[in-house]
Amino acid sequence: MKTKVIYTKRDKKTVLEENELHNHKSYFKHIYENEVLKKTEVWNRNKVDSITLYPSEDEKTSDEEILFENIFLRSVQIIRIKNKGEYQWVHDKKYTNLLLAKEEMYINDFNRRKIASYKVDQLNGVQMTKYLYLKDGDYREIDYFRTRRPYLEKEKFISYLDQVLAENNSSLNPTYYLKFSPFFPSGEDPEFETVRYFSFNEDEEINLQQAFFEREFSKKVYTNNILRRTDSFRLLKIKKRTYFMEEQSLFKVQKHDNDILVEVYYLIQEKNGFKKWRIETFKENILCDQEIVVTDALGECSFNQKIDPVSENVITTSKYAYFSTIRGSATAELKYDETGKLITEGVTLHDCWDNEFYSVEEMHQDGFFESKYGKYFLFAYPEIPEDIPITKTVYKNHLDEIIPENEAKEQYEYSEETYQNGHLLKRISYKAHSHKALKNDEYHIRRATYYDDLENVPDLENFVDNSDEIYYNKRIANNYILYDFMTRNYWDGKKAEFSGTVVYDNFYRVVSKVIYNAQSKELISGKKTLYMNVTPLLGQKYITVNFNSTGDVESYIDNRFTFPEYYTKGNFENKKEEKGLVSQEYYKDIKNIVPNNPAFPFADFSTYTIFYPIESGQESEITGLMVDSKIKIAAEEYIAIHFLDSKTALEDYMKMIPTSDLYFYHIENTGNIIETDFFGMEIHAHFSIDLTSRTIECQVVNSEEKDITFRKERPNDATNVYFFYVGEQKIFVTFYSELLIDLLLKA
Repeated sequence: MKTKVIYTKRDKKTVLEENELHNHKSYFKHIYENEVLKKTEVWNRNKVDSITLYPSEDEKTSDEEILFENIFLRSVQIIRIKNKGEYQWVHDKKYTNLLLAKEEMYINDFNRRKIASYKVDQLNGVQMTKYLYLKDGDYREIDYFRTRRPYLEKEKFISYLDQVLAENNSSLNPTYYLKFSPFFPSGEDPEFETVRYFSFNEDEEINLQQAFFEREFSKKVYTNNILRRTDSFRLLKIKKRTYFMEEQSLFKVQKHDNDILVEVYYLIQEKNGFKKWRIETFKENILCDQEIVVTDALGECSFNQKIDPVSENVITTSKYAYFSTIRGSATAELKYDETGKLITEGVTLHDCWDNEFYSVEEMHQDGFFESKYGKYFLFAYPEIPEDIPITKTVYKNHLDEIIPENEAKEQYEYSEETYQNGHLLKRISYKAHSHKALKNDEYHIRRATYYDDLENVPDLENFVDNSDEIYYNKRIANNYILYDFMTRNYWDGKKAEFSGTVVYDNFYRVVSKVIYNAQSKELISGKKTLYMNVTPLLGQKYITVNFNSTGDVESYIDNRFTFPEYYTKGNFENKKEEKGLVSQEYYKDIKNIVPNNPAFPFADFSTYTIFYPIESGQESEITGLMVDSKIKIAAEEYIAIHFLDSKTALEDYMKMIPTSDLYFYHIENTGNIIETDFFGMEIHAHFSIDLTSRTIECQVVNSEEKDITFRKERPNDATNVYFFYVGEQKIFVTFYSELLIDLLLKA
């Protein structure tokens, strides 16, 4: 291998001789191997300040290993180049202090001209650009929305493209520029990767800078939000690499993986929310282990079977059960023999007090194996459960907002809630009373357990669940969930200190609660809460009314804005504009704890951010809530838009909505026209939207105000903008044609 070194000034053009380097404070050192540039070092005051590396396609050293070897440099840039037919695929990443500062993926043509670029940096976020080259050698940059449409009017744009491409005798199709996808002119799209790092045992998500100080950590690589590979590091070196692929995929251990343990997960089957995998483990390119594993929606293992790779005989079979009983809770392993018969004698359950052995014989007596959940564990087969509850844990802050686990454990106060098929099973509340306690992870802990089928008051003296709060006697009223509850006496756990009833909505937010002295049955306090949003996914804006021991209103908490505001009864009721929302009779006393209007039904919403144009070169965003791939609600800070299906009556639906929102119903797509009825701002109207011209025709059907009109305003290349008017006075709710079309098509 022939190595050549060239020194240049910072302009990368002026060549320097080695004997004159001492005259320059800063210069570049370019290292070539066989006439191919492999490395550029930036020297500053006789020290290497930063480097740029150009690994070949055959070099598979990971970015992390490169960065750890150059940990003391200010920045490291890694540029990987692949030849893709007549184009070059370039992946350029720049790291500063181990953190990714800039990333760009682009393609060059045979003239080394940039054709398309996908760039992410800390300052500007995501930028998507394609390049159109003119006859005189100049070029135009075409920028795209995050919806991947260009910031240009379609008809004018197509005409311009045809003209430029014809002048250049270009073989590119004009449609290549109409959308950012496909990335390659040939029609291909690269798989853009997302990388995430996790601490040992995946306790929390971390960045690479934090990973450097971990003894062990893992790197997960995703494409299109699907996990494709996991690299496990120990002492800053890769020790194991795991690949995830479809069953029919062909896999061959790569040369660069020969020195590490390699696992290959083949997806065999997906059923009932579970995934069945065949796992092959290679060491030094030799198959050494085989397993069959079934994982649930959270990635937790429910079935594991080890197989001899030579004879293919079953070695061991296990299933993993989650027990939540009056004895405590735990995930425990149950083992089976080669015929599938259960051979485990019992499991050990853990709670905050002690450990207790729960035998298989007791499980039979308690009916565990006769339950929908338990019958799966009586035998080794089937591997995938037919009808099994899915357990999910969520973390909430003191405002009852759902937050990530790693963020929760940085809070002074948070709760951990366990659900099974949407039903609340347990809640553990954590509270640190000082900064020192938080730093040392010293929390005051309270546990609450929910027993849906327990109808009567539990006998705390003989009740073996030691939770601080016990909720029982579940029932439904006006689509709300009601529980009675008891709270143990702090000093004497066999006695109840408080009792009462709590009302939840279908997202387990407290709608009302009354608390009594458990012994005297006298009222202590109560509260009622009106939530501004139908689901906590849209934020926790609310007004709470607090009641005293006589059942009268005592104070208010207004949490609709940046910070909660506390008011006495008099101060709040003097604010006329605030009082209206909780002026109903229901909020004046504590007698009736179930609201008059029915609760919004539970929906397993998936959320995503919708970006939409507001004018050329500018876009905004709105949060969309989807169910079964159809949008149901779209919301910004002060506006929520609801999309009703054909089976839902507007009048019935509006009873469940506490605020004055916007509604589209009777939605019909006839091909080139979307027809829909609209209600909002006390206006009933019918919209007709032309999908070709992107214009909206609106017929006002009924309104409390007279002289209501709907007008187009501020035409621009990105979208049409409309407002309702009362006479000549504008109603400041903006209708963007591109956003509305996008939402209605998704509905």
